[in-house]
Amino acid sequence: SLPGTLEKIAYSAFKKCTALEKVVFTDGLKEIDGKKDDKGNIYGAFSGCSALKEIVLPASLEKIGAEAFRLCGKLEKVTFAGNSALVWIGDSAFASCKNLGEFDVPASVEYVGDNILNSCSSLTNLTGGAGIKELDVNALGSLPSLCEHSSNLTFKVVTFANVALGYQGVCPAKLTTDMLNGATAIAANAFKDTAELTEIDIAVSELGNSVFENCTKLEKITLSGDLTIIPMRAFMNAGSKSGKTLEVKLPEGITKVDARAFFNSAITSVELPNCTVVTSSYSDTSDGRVYYGSFEGCTNLTSVKFGENRVNLNRNTFRGCVALTSVEFAGTAFGCAFEGCTALTQVTINADPEGYAKLDKIADPDLIEPKGYVFVGGSRQRLSMDNMPSFQEITDFANE
Repeated sequence: SLPGTLEKIAYSAFKKCTALEKVVFTDGLKEIDGKKDDKGNIYGAFSGCSALKEIVLPASLEKIGAEAFRLCGKLEKVTFAGNSALVWIGDSAFASCKNLGEFDVPASVEYVGDNILNSCSSLTNLTGGAGIKELDVNALGSLPSLCEHSSNLTFKVVTFANVALGYQGVCPAKLTTDMLNGATAIAANAFKDTAELTEIDIAVSELGNSVFENCTKLEKITLSGDLTIIPMRAFMNAGSKSGKTLEVKLPEGITKVDARAFFNSAITSVELPNCTVVTSSYSDTSDGRVYYGSFEGCTNLTSVKFGENRVNLNRNTFRGCVALTSVEFAGTAFGCAFEGCTALTQVTINADPEGYAKLDKIADPDLIEPKGYVFVGGSRQRLSMDNMPSFQEITDFANE
């Protein structure tokens, strides 16, 4: 039992008190602290209290810190006072509480961190959250019991605070906006490994990482709405086992395509008129650092067209796209961006005189020698004289 004068429980205060079964929190407590460092070490106030079964949190509590009750494996019930003042629930606050069956977020809560309920494998009822101002699509984590894929259940998309978390039952072949139950965003992993999906036609504002990863039978994707980012691994391996090509139509408002977004998918063409960033990711192996591009391994991809905005194509962006014949963009292509694109015959780089002028001013050189492609060497096997700019074209560009 904690004293009524206590306002804050510091991080790690009761960490790994494995015999602790019950805590009486008194009104007046405002914060239960917790944190996680860059190395993944957990410092939750009650993290790892493996015998703790139930907690009743007082109305005065305003903040639950990161990792606060993580790994409380026997925790079955969390009760918030009816007039709760709770505003903040930090990252992974209740993650890996494997016996937790229900969770009701007080209406006072405005902020929810990442993965607060990740790996709560017994959770079957998630309610509340009316006061959450913005729910990150990666916030809740994996909830297998809440989104049970069973033929005994009627198909239903499970939502919370306007975010589709996943689904119950068996997913139909086509997913449409009206099936999202009013959700305007879809959480990370929500439809990952959904083999039944062949078509997606939805209007959303945000997608989580790996949202449609390994949907290997996909044949058509139509996205609309206010979506601006295609996140990491969103359509990785999409359509890779359909035996057909993958038709993709994206909103014009897309400004960023994250690493491995379409990695190894069956996509055939893509237009991104307002995109400015295409990222890559990497992993360190015994053989060195390995990079993964956004469209790497898309062996059916034949054409890519960006707009007039400068776009940075990061490492391995189109690596191994063996059917790619034409690319149009303005900006910068980093190392190995087009490695292994053996069919590539046309690269149109939309000139950006103002951008080059800014670089010239920064360098303050004594001499600038404008150059263009020259029809020599091995490039003659893929290109022609028509690809080489004339002296006049180079002069005109320099004058701009």
